Amino acid sequence: IDYGRPNVLAAIRELDPVVIVLLGGVAVRSVLGPIWKDDPGGIEQWAGWRIPCHKPNAWICPTYHPSYIGRLETEKSRENPVPQMFFKRHLEAALSLGGRPWPEGPPNFAEQVEIVLDDAQAARTLRKMRERGGPVAWDIETDFLKPDTVGASIVCCSVCWQGKKTIAYPWFGEARKATIELLESAVPKRGWNSKFEHRYLQAVEGVEVRNWVWDGMLAAHSLDNRSEITGLKFQAFVQLGVPPYNTKVEPYLKSGGSNERNRIREANLRELMLYCGLDALFEYKVGSMQMELMGASSC
Repeated sequence: IDYGRPNVLAAIRELDPVVIVLLGGVAVRSVLGPIWKDDPGGIEQWAGWRIPCHKPNAWICPTYHPSYIGRLETEKSRENPVPQMFFKRHLEAALSLGGRPWPEGPPNFAEQVEIVLDDAQAARTLRKMRERGGPVAWDIETDFLKPDTVGASIVCCSVCWQGKKTIAYPWFGEARKATIELLESAVPKRGWNSKFEHRYLQAVEGVEVRNWVWDGMLAAHSLDNRSEITGLKFQAFVQLGVPPYNTKVEPYLKSGGSNERNRIREANLRELMLYCGLDALFEYKVGSMQMELMGASSC
């Protein structure tokens, strides 16, 4: 697969397709390996998604390999017709796509995140968000996975207001105070695995976050109960075509255990806040897509 990949990618560049159907796990690893991860996982994780990929600007639609479906049809069709049904649905959905996912070119989501180092400036923006109302998604980066250890602290925070404005800022001074005011207000809150943020604010700041209205991780599980698909990075990729954006900071977020301090304070602060800001932005955008799929009122 690795040696043959340059030829595959060269063919994609030459043909410049609008839709690419990946048949089976080998095709998934060949095409998604350099875009997502070297080992993207098995076909069960990917089958059925219509990924609006940035590079190339094409829909990538993985499904099962025809030989697998053929074996089921000759051996097990009476026992388990579900894969055949999904295979047909996947192909029909891929063929129904018209036009490129990004007609004007893929968006630059990083440009939509404003990094604010001045705590007073961040506080003014946060208070304006609270006064205007409307839903926000928010995210924090911390030096422990669990807040129970003495000395656990929040390093930076980000807030996305109505999907229109996203700021990321260090957790100190007036910005910290204004964030707590926002979190204790009735403004609707969205998150991803929101129990993490909720618990951290309780333990570290003594704050009870009010008016949670959406948890993207729970929604992802409700929409599709396959394993290993509910993480924000995966959902941002399959829903928005965003390649991994945590590579620069991920080594600093790891520790020897959930009760051991990580190396987050060694990370480049701007890169860390950009990562945090993108989390909040994608929590909002993917959450809005989930709401539409589930017929939920916008909140």
